[in-house]
Amino acid sequence: MFSKKIKQTNVDFNTLSALPLATIVFDLKNIYLINKEAATLFNLPIVKNKSTKLFNVFKYLSESDKKKATSLHKKIIQSEKTTEQNYFFQIKKSKKLFVKVIYSIVFHNEKKAIQATFINQTELNNEFQFLNEIKTKFELITNNTNEIICFYSYIEPERYLYVSPNIERILGFKPEELLRDHNFFNKRVIFNKREFLKLDGVIKDIQKRNSTENYSYTFKILKKKKEEIWLENNLTPIANKEGKVEFILNVIKDITERKEKELLIQTQNENYENLIDNAQIAYVIHNQGIIIHCNDELLKILGYKDKKSVLGKFAVDFFIPEQRKKVINRIKDVYNRKKLNEPNTYFLLKSNGKKAEVEIRSSLTKYNNTLCILSSVINVGHQRQMERDRVRNEITEQTNALLQKEIKEKEIAEKTLLTKTAQLTAILENSNHLIWSVNRERKIVSFNKNYQNQILKKYKTKIKEGDSLNDIMKLMDKGLMKFWKLQYEKAFNGESLEFERVETSKKNTTYRQIFINPIYDAKGVVTEASCIGHNITAAKVYEQKLQAQSAKLNAIFESSHHYIWAVDLKQKLTSFNKNYSDLVAMLYNTQPHVGLELNRGVLSNDANYNDILQINYAKAFAGKPANFELETVDKNYNRIYLDVFLNPIMEENRVIEVSGIAHDITEKKTAQQRMEQSLKEKEVLLKEVHHRVKNNMQVISSILNLQSSYVTDEYTLALLKESQNRIKTMAYIHESLYQNKSFTSVNFSSYITTLTNNIIQSYVADRERIKLELNIEKINLSLDNSIPAGLIINELVTNSLKHGFKNAQKGLIIISLKSENNTVYLEVKDDGKGIDPKLDLSNTNSLGLQLVNALVDQMSASIKFNSVPGKGTSVVVVFKM
Repeated sequence: MFSKKIKQTNVDFNTLSALPLATIVFDLKNIYLINKEAATLFNLPIVKNKSTKLFNVFKYLSESDKKKATSLHKKIIQSEKTTEQNYFFQIKKSKKLFVKVIYSIVFHNEKKAIQATFINQTELNNEFQFLNEIKTKFELITNNTNEIICFYSYIEPERYLYVSPNIERILGFKPEELLRDHNFFNKRVIFNKREFLKLDGVIKDIQKRNSTENYSYTFKILKKKKEEIWLENNLTPIANKEGKVEFILNVIKDITERKEKELLIQTQNENYENLIDNAQIAYVIHNQGIIIHCNDELLKILGYKDKKSVLGKFAVDFFIPEQRKKVINRIKDVYNRKKLNEPNTYFLLKSNGKKAEVEIRSSLTKYNNTLCILSSVINVGHQRQMERDRVRNEITEQTNALLQKEIKEKEIAEKTLLTKTAQLTAILENSNHLIWSVNRERKIVSFNKNYQNQILKKYKTKIKEGDSLNDIMKLMDKGLMKFWKLQYEKAFNGESLEFERVETSKKNTTYRQIFINPIYDAKGVVTEASCIGHNITAAKVYEQKLQAQSAKLNAIFESSHHYIWAVDLKQKLTSFNKNYSDLVAMLYNTQPHVGLELNRGVLSNDANYNDILQINYAKAFAGKPANFELETVDKNYNRIYLDVFLNPIMEENRVIEVSGIAHDITEKKTAQQRMEQSLKEKEVLLKEVHHRVKNNMQVISSILNLQSSYVTDEYTLALLKESQNRIKTMAYIHESLYQNKSFTSVNFSSYITTLTNNIIQSYVADRERIKLELNIEKINLSLDNSIPAGLIINELVTNSLKHGFKNAQKGLIIISLKSENNTVYLEVKDDGKGIDPKLDLSNTNSLGLQLVNALVDQMSASIKFNSVPGKGTSVVVVFKM
């Protein structure tokens, strides 16, 4: 069925001289032909049909290559096998060629000679080297970045096209694990998985619509070692020249540390709210006068039952009209850090229209990453009303006593006196306060049990009425004794005193608020001093914790790496952090402050820059969040990229301010631009390489076709045609690669159709005699499988056409192709005369069958022949995709 030996036919020098390729015919001693193309390529004289001493074209090789060439020439003469070899020829110092040499045996004067065809591939080799350099640089970038780079396509079949190797360093997984499983991340999400799966559909729609908008989202997965990690995925659709999105560029970054900080801030805010809500004093938090949080104690003062009646309202509206201007000025003073925590008395309007007299102390605090005012509200009017009610009740009791005076004046007076004494004694004895009184001689007039225990505990002295307070003060240190003597002197001079004292021991520290008030007789003379000591340790500790928490929140806001600010409807700054202050100073050459109008400073003449900001601020003030990238330059004219988020701040469905957050993405943007440029260059180079390989194969095919026109021997002609078809088979593969969008796989179904039709057209003049039936699924194969599989089909179909059908016998060739479980089944079947059962198909001298068996081994495939004489032959090849 296949040829075994080349017929000895003398070479045609006229044909070789006319070839468009450099050709030389020689043996081990002489040279017989140097055509024009070879003479030009190697700067040699033309030689035609004559024997001359060898000019030794191979003298231009290196010493090691010269020895290899000499040895190879001897082996070719002995084995008569066609082979090829690549060499570097150094023609001149400035001229170095990379040449493919195709050796074949010819005959001159009935003696063996070597025909060498030289194909100059210098330019192609340079392009390969350049491509390898680009590949090396790309791999260097992806290996050393802290971000995982992935290319993903939602075009069926969905798959990862590329995964950077550093995924193993960041997540512990190998790139092959993602490339095999397009649902890799879907299977490992551990937080809000349902929302994550919805995002998959959104991104798929982006590629389907050929949208080039960027997209970003965060998610949480388990690493290889079951460690939790937060990731941020920034998506960039990559489109071709026609605007079709080929794949999605995924830049995945570890944001675990940042995410944990955000969750910590959220928890701290919740704890802060709990502290305020559980306080016994009324508290309110407002941002530029807009109430954003309050506790139930404030609702009690205002007479409201639901916080909805207060939250989101302008705090100034709750004050009486004549005090509102004063309140507004006070808010400005607090934001300017003037007179913080200073008490001020105001009148609030309650829900029933009545007034409530209150004392308000205000300070600055950070709430939800915004500088706000925290105010404590004490109902002074309620306290005074309680005092008036108490006095009124006493007057009523006195009046009632006078009305009954005539009946039982003495009895009731005694009972009343006893009752009052018992009540006051009970109040004094059961009070948690320290209560005592002294007269002008500094003798103790009265005291409660708590005061007696405190003196006993501290000075080891048990006091009683009439004891001298001077004796107790002598037990104090000189500084403390001097302090108390001064306070008592002030009280007996008619002053009411209020001050705080700190008592420190080895175990703890106690804070007390002391009240000393003079007691006057009927003549207006101070005869005694009434003293009360209130333990305020818990309130002090709480106040210190509150101040510390406020300082922490403020530090977090100020130390944030983001640029944070807010503007009002007139685009005037209402708040900002230090990072933003530095940015404005750098960009606008302006020092920001609250109330500053954003006029862009030195960038006010940059039309594009201002248009972007104006459009997005307009969008935010219209109630829609805006996210955009901003490109500008710093003071050194270095380009800066910012990712900016603008969000409306609403009040009663009306935008009153816009908050802004931005972060510097210059480094990421620069890396992305470099990567996109590198990918475009790589795509162009790969297309050009496959195009040139296909062209070179077509040139070789044309040479064989031209050479066959000078061959009259049918056997030799058949050999040339078989070689030509094999070259065409490989050329079709490279043609498919540069015409298609993918460089990694070939549409093998379409390739089989083109290949088999060309083979039948080459061997059968009458297309009606041999019918071709194709039962093929749509399958894409890799380049490593496509070339050997195509050559196997070429050999099997050619063999059927040449040897399967007698003379003008009609016949049918059926080619089937299908895949199951990642395995491909290829069958070539005919209804011809069949194969001789005595023929050992695995060990044959037929060149075609030897080639088929070699290709099957190369693919790690299996092959099965089934032939029935007179009924045809079936060959099944099975291999992995």
